[in-house]
Amino acid sequence: DYACYRITNSSDHYTGRHCVNKRNGMTCNGRLLESTIDFGQSLPEVPLQRAYDNSKKANLHIALGSSLTVSPACTMPERTAQNKHGALVVCNLQKTPLDHLCKVRVFERCDVFMKALMKELSIPIPEFQLFRRFKLTHFVQNGRHGIKLGGIEHGTDGQEIPATLAKCVEILHDNTSQSVTVQHLNQIPTFEVPKSINKLCFRVHTMQHYAEPPLEFEVDAGALSLGDFILSFVYVPSTHEWKVVQNQSTIQTRILQQESEQLETQDYSLSIRNVVTKGTKPSARLWSTLSKVTDETGTGCVLLAGGISEEKCDSLMVLKQNTWSTFNVNQERRSENLPYVHLPRWGHAACSIEFKFVFLFGGWDSTSQYNDMWLLDTVDHVLDPIPCTGSIPSPRAGHSFTLAYEMKSLFSFGGSCCKNGDYEFYNDLYRFDPKDHVWTRIATSGESPSPRSQHSAVLLDANTLLIIGGYNGKELLNDTFILDLTTFKWQRVQTHGDHPSTKELSSKSFRVYPAAYSTTLLTPNNQQHVLYTGENGTFLLDVTNWKWTKSVSHKELRAPVGVSISDLATITFGGCSSAGNSNEIYLTS
Repeated sequence: DYACYRITNSSDHYTGRHCVNKRNGMTCNGRLLESTIDFGQSLPEVPLQRAYDNSKKANLHIALGSSLTVSPACTMPERTAQNKHGALVVCNLQKTPLDHLCKVRVFERCDVFMKALMKELSIPIPEFQLFRRFKLTHFVQNGRHGIKLGGIEHGTDGQEIPATLAKCVEILHDNTSQSVTVQHLNQIPTFEVPKSINKLCFRVHTMQHYAEPPLEFEVDAGALSLGDFILSFVYVPSTHEWKVVQNQSTIQTRILQQESEQLETQDYSLSIRNVVTKGTKPSARLWSTLSKVTDETGTGCVLLAGGISEEKCDSLMVLKQNTWSTFNVNQERRSENLPYVHLPRWGHAACSIEFKFVFLFGGWDSTSQYNDMWLLDTVDHVLDPIPCTGSIPSPRAGHSFTLAYEMKSLFSFGGSCCKNGDYEFYNDLYRFDPKDHVWTRIATSGESPSPRSQHSAVLLDANTLLIIGGYNGKELLNDTFILDLTTFKWQRVQTHGDHPSTKELSSKSFRVYPAAYSTTLLTPNNQQHVLYTGENGTFLLDVTNWKWTKSVSHKELRAPVGVSISDLATITFGGCSSAGNSNEIYLTS
């Protein structure tokens, strides 16, 4: 029963609402998930009847989205439509059972429709804010001082309910840091601290349901007596800032601000900020790959592989909860007869499947060019070569490698290879079956991209591959193409707006010129955008109307690598600028 859906793991947290379904005369009273739409609660009879009466008398009834399929809401629009003086307007991207009753039928996202309607009626839209409350406990046990920091919510009965609001909490004091990852429901992160310290700094990694950045704050430890203290915060999406609600906090608290730059579009505000990381940072590099994966505990992290640098890039690196570490391959699981992957390579491609398996294909090093395939299991820490059959692509670098999840296939496009001192560029398309390890060369039709490498490829939907820009040995490109993966027909897309520029190269470098950007996919409110980060600036491409928008300010950064970590956030790493190569991480949300 969806109304009795209980909390099952630590990533779910309380709403403060309780199920009111009755079983054998007993109320369930189970706490509901935040994701649960609470249809289980009883509707008062008098207000419900008033709503029916108003629907019957109304001159205009606007019905949005899923309300058309949920009782009793779905029966109210019919009453207006059946009134000879009434008009029904339905806004939905899909067909609905009420379409035949409509005076006006709008095929649009509900938020777009409502924004336009509110603007037309001159009704201001209230600004959304996210409130979060924590209980900080200072205690002594066996002569040792400790700190607990747990989330709390107000229940419907007025009681404080423990809430899992964070997936990881870090505490910093006296140049010492500790971190606790929340592994199960109701776990309250607990830390041992010295008896006498002046300040305590916290970094709370929230669930990021609203793409909020980590909450970083400082409390005056000198004023921290034994007992409980309430810390109240608010996150403002329009400014991407956390703020302290001082009048609801029982101890003086200060937010530790991080610099960020903003990209404003008509509908969204984009925040770009440098992420402060711990551990041994990777060397500054170019032409590496980033993949979103999970480790053996199920924790999400990012895998960095390869690249070219002044130092050797022969180890796999993992960024987990803002901490870098070396990814160690389990050598005991390897056969003695298997070769070892030569990881000091660059220009290779990597693609993650189910966030557990990463396929690595191709690339170069200082002596060789590759067309081999490797499979990394990030849970069992196993890295093995994959013997492939079929029409295997020639050795190459700078190619794209994209997962089409519904087709259960990986698609490789383009790339380049050095032959007798000259560079050869490709615009061929290959399909790889990750189950049977078979390559197939695909014949395409339509207006295809010219031969190129170091372009960007993004899967827009289950059957559409997007290609942006690249390098052809003479210039950096900024053209855009889409490929229908059901018909394999190319189409050139005419974009508009303030788009990235092209760049002609007067002379050919010994090495292939590093492409100027990375692209990743952001999907706020189910509206797809492509994020472009590079030396031209930071841009956002709205794929619903193919319009580019540029940020007002940006950091010069050429050839970074990026990966989407959620629908609302992406990270980029590395690249180069006039100051040299980079090993910085930037979070865009």
